[in-house]
Amino acid sequence: MKALVKTAISVELQDKPIPVPQKGYALVRVEYAGICHSDLSVISGKIGLNTRLPVTLGHEFSGLVVGCGDHNNSIWMNRRVCSETAYSMCGKCHYCIRGDYNLCKHKELIGYVHDGAFAEYIVVPVNRLHEIPSSIGFQEAVLWEPLACVCHAICLCDVDLEYLPVVLFGAGPVGLLVLQIAKMYNAECYVVDPCEYRIKMARQLGAEECYTDKEIHAMLEEVCHVVVECSGTSDAVTQGIRLLERLGTFIQIGLQPEPFPVPWSQIAYKELTIRGSIGSIRSDWDFAGGLLKKFQLTPLVQTVYPLEDWQKALDSYGHEGFKILLRP
Repeated sequence: MKALVKTAISVELQDKPIPVPQKGYALVRVEYAGICHSDLSVISGKIGLNTRLPVTLGHEFSGLVVGCGDHNNSIWMNRRVCSETAYSMCGKCHYCIRGDYNLCKHKELIGYVHDGAFAEYIVVPVNRLHEIPSSIGFQEAVLWEPLACVCHAICLCDVDLEYLPVVLFGAGPVGLLVLQIAKMYNAECYVVDPCEYRIKMARQLGAEECYTDKEIHAMLEEVCHVVVECSGTSDAVTQGIRLLERLGTFIQIGLQPEPFPVPWSQIAYKELTIRGSIGSIRSDWDFAGGLLKKFQLTPLVQTVYPLEDWQKALDSYGHEGFKILLRP
């Protein structure tokens, strides 16, 4: 089978044998796989999570179960599925014991440590599978994983968003999923992004107003109660803290590859709550699964490249469409 592999020195499309699932695992034929910014971080080596090279890239995907490692799990055969990113964890630390396995220091992820979904087939643990609702297509289902991560972040926020002013930095796929959740709670949403086509989509999805990076500089301070940072840029962090009113909440989803200064005094003066968010757990997937039918997903997944055109797909990330898909 064909697989896109990150080696110690390069990224290569390789011929690899189809993997064989062991007991407790399933073989999934990949239909579509989405490119995430963290995939680019694995390629560049600027990722703060465990990696082991060489590894087949990709962790957002949809597919069909075509093999099971034991008879007890044959119920999954021929089911349309997505999978959580967490391949394994220690199961013994206090994070795992209380169910927060996304925080396990020994967690190993597909596409980082274990071979991922930029391939024709992938093996994943059966207990990480989630069946795709019948009304959701394979392309749209790729967004289940990022939507679960968004749900995780919003649940951590522990703020009633109803009718609150919320500022979102970044109108990529993650930001637009955050927007749809916020609108579900009737929040007033203001979106910041430099790209006109992304701003246009944000308006279509219900944003009250949209701003470019330059325009947001002109806004008055302390105008919102919640800021969700999805862009992974340092300017968004400093601007977001400036825009928050007293006792506001800042949620960090975007990942910055390098350290940068933070206006800590403003955090103290305003008594702000700062929450980080990484990954997801099963309850987030269950919550997100109930939203798949309600959200507008199709406009976000219309850019598809065959796996053989992986370089074009990577080069187009952030410049073309929203969620870039590979089709093995």
